[in-house]
Amino acid sequence: MTSSIRLYDYQRQMLQRITEAFDTYRSVMVQMPAGTGKTHLLAGVISKEVVSGQVWVIAHRRELVAQIEDTLRRYGMYTDDGTGVRVMSVQWLSRHWDDAGGPPELIIIDEAHHSLAVSYKELWRRYPDVRKLGVTATPCRLRRQGFTGLYEVLLQSWSINRFIAESRLSLYDYISILPDSDDQKIVDSLERRGADGDFSLKEMSAKLDVMPTIGRLFDTVERYVPSRKGIVYAIDIAHALHIAGYYTAHGINAVEISSKTPAARRKELTDGFRRGDIDVLVNVDLFGEGFDCPDVEFIQLARPTLSLSKYLQQVGRGMRSAQGKSHCTILDNVGLYRLFGLPSADRDWQAMFEGRMPGKGKVSRNGDSLLVQAMAVGRQRQETDDERTRMVTLLTHESHEDNIMVDYGYRVVGNVGRMGVAGLDGTEVLPCVYDTVELCGHGLAFVSSSGKTGVGGLWVDLTNGITFARRPEVIRKDFLELCSSDGFRFYPRVMTRMMTGDTYITKTAVEGEWGVGIRFRNLYVERLNPRKVYIFKEKYRGSSLFEDEHGSLFFKRDECMPLAVITEQEWKMMKMQNDTEADVERLRLEEFICGRNYNVRGVFFDGNENICDFNERSDLRVTHSPETGLYGLGKVLSGKGKERLLMLLDEQWAYISPPAFGIRICRKQDGRYVVKDDGYYTDDNVIDREFYFAGFMDGGFLHLVEATPEKAEYWVDLKTQFRHDSIPVVEKAGFLELVNEGKMCFVRNRKQLRGYPFARDDIRMGVGVCFIGKRIVFPKEKLSVFRIVNRCADNRHYVITGGDGTASRFYDMYYDGEHVPSVVMRR
Repeated sequence: MTSSIRLYDYQRQMLQRITEAFDTYRSVMVQMPAGTGKTHLLAGVISKEVVSGQVWVIAHRRELVAQIEDTLRRYGMYTDDGTGVRVMSVQWLSRHWDDAGGPPELIIIDEAHHSLAVSYKELWRRYPDVRKLGVTATPCRLRRQGFTGLYEVLLQSWSINRFIAESRLSLYDYISILPDSDDQKIVDSLERRGADGDFSLKEMSAKLDVMPTIGRLFDTVERYVPSRKGIVYAIDIAHALHIAGYYTAHGINAVEISSKTPAARRKELTDGFRRGDIDVLVNVDLFGEGFDCPDVEFIQLARPTLSLSKYLQQVGRGMRSAQGKSHCTILDNVGLYRLFGLPSADRDWQAMFEGRMPGKGKVSRNGDSLLVQAMAVGRQRQETDDERTRMVTLLTHESHEDNIMVDYGYRVVGNVGRMGVAGLDGTEVLPCVYDTVELCGHGLAFVSSSGKTGVGGLWVDLTNGITFARRPEVIRKDFLELCSSDGFRFYPRVMTRMMTGDTYITKTAVEGEWGVGIRFRNLYVERLNPRKVYIFKEKYRGSSLFEDEHGSLFFKRDECMPLAVITEQEWKMMKMQNDTEADVERLRLEEFICGRNYNVRGVFFDGNENICDFNERSDLRVTHSPETGLYGLGKVLSGKGKERLLMLLDEQWAYISPPAFGIRICRKQDGRYVVKDDGYYTDDNVIDREFYFAGFMDGGFLHLVEATPEKAEYWVDLKTQFRHDSIPVVEKAGFLELVNEGKMCFVRNRKQLRGYPFARDDIRMGVGVCFIGKRIVFPKEKLSVFRIVNRCADNRHYVITGGDGTASRFYDMYYDGEHVPSVVMRR
């Protein structure tokens, strides 16, 4: 019978997983988003199970029972006499146990998040050995109640965004009230709770079932979804009647419907809505689950709730796909996105299934960041300046589609037995060099190849090409998505192949304010175009020049200005114009330097070496002219074993410092500073650039103040050439030398960790060994850094890899906490 049931690929996959799960477990719960065809999946399950015994399907409302019966009847699986399959409401069953027959061979529970009710638990008490299958879109409860006492395992289907990418669910616009609006202030003032832990119906009704709140509901519909078909979720019957009455009086064909509406009248209204005779159904907790009308064009949320399940079930009524339907509009008139995020956000269903996390609303920082961005766009559209209901668009279906294509617009391709990844347009994303490739959604792939990776394979971010040893977490900060596998290095998810393992943003920078864009290394991402990366080319008198990957030039004048198109000739002309302001700039420079009492102090490196211990190169000399008082830097030319000529390289300096770490600080006659290279210092961002101030600092740092209007101030570690944005503090931790920056610190004397920030609490020193977090270790006697692959149960034996940069070389490390560890290569 299965062949007669048309199942999509994800339904066939889930059917196979259910079959395999029942080989091990007696009770299984399945999570699938609303609108993805759970009833058809149940038909597929039943077709496999109806052999000799009976199958019971249990639902909690008459509408759901009728809907399931109709679907099974179309497949020839249901007859009115109840032979083979019986579909019942849990209310009827709780009153007619003796009439139900049994025991069945399989019990299927629709909307299984209700299973914790006493009436459902009776099924487990009466039929402990019967297999049970629960199906729901939201395996969560408001009060952190887990389902593990009833179901042994949770099987999760695709994410909502992947279903949208596969055209199984609809794109959506999300429009919400503002946090300072009158309606949001009313919702925020709700204090009382009902018996179920949600907002008190009585208090909600008293505060929201009033004018002008109902007038603002109509105003929203009139402005954003005129003449469209939709469902409104009201607080109670009185509220629904008032909304429907107001809408009808103002030209919208709206009707109230609730559980108190007689069954015949209810069917008449829903059939009329499906046919298009009725524009708007204003319901009370009736269409939160199971109602199937794919061509719904908008959902209006007029009832606050703390229940994640209720929120997703309600918006899910509008996200079913239908022919000719481009998207659904969600009108959030009670600010629920601030509690739950957007409908398509990822959620930890396993934690909620286990009871480790409640399905309860919580104000989200990401949601607030999304609001800030949307408000900026809204002001450009003058949405927030309207004197009527103040709303803002948080997400448009066009931008939603663009984001989904970035995350899911890939397919696995093959060539001569090898696998790779291509975009939907055929563009190569990963070459065909891997043994296996698994697309994991959100623009991530897991790849494995004996010649390319070590044990376990690698994770690849398909947007930027960065690889990770373990699955990275995708987060959103302000306007930008980032991914990180260690919580300290964050890689912007921009469409480019120019990024490397060093082009990351530190945790400190992630937690800061970004303004109109963010600069990391020599790359720049702009708020207005967060999927594109620009290359920093040059900075001149407060203006920065950037180039995109197509060679087009852009510039920005200050931190608050967006990028603007410019030609190479226009850039040269701008520089010439700025040169005419040199005299004014010199006055500003003198004022700035005089206002800062800088003293060049002796520099102590490693605690015992003074700056004077760094000798002059044998072929370089500093010259001084007694007549002018100026200094020069020259190179000694020798021949036949003796010095014979001094060739001047630089002259006319007011001051030249002694050398340290291959550099000198030279002060010009106009008071500006230039850092000169003695031959082997490689930081191009420092050498031969002018600064308002440059000076050596205790501990081996170079203190710099840029000669720009912003006067950016930072400190360069002369050992690691890493830039710090606050005054560094050096400390010793065992055999490590650390540079502290607040709660973060950097390791100075391990080259492989240059520039990697770590939490100070994550660094644990032992006898001749250091552990950082749970993954990094390095013994004192070896200059290499290793990654912990496995920690044995005795907590003394570790399998580690790395050391020489070869991920496939493994070692055994034995460390008892009292003696220096031994490291032996694995054979």
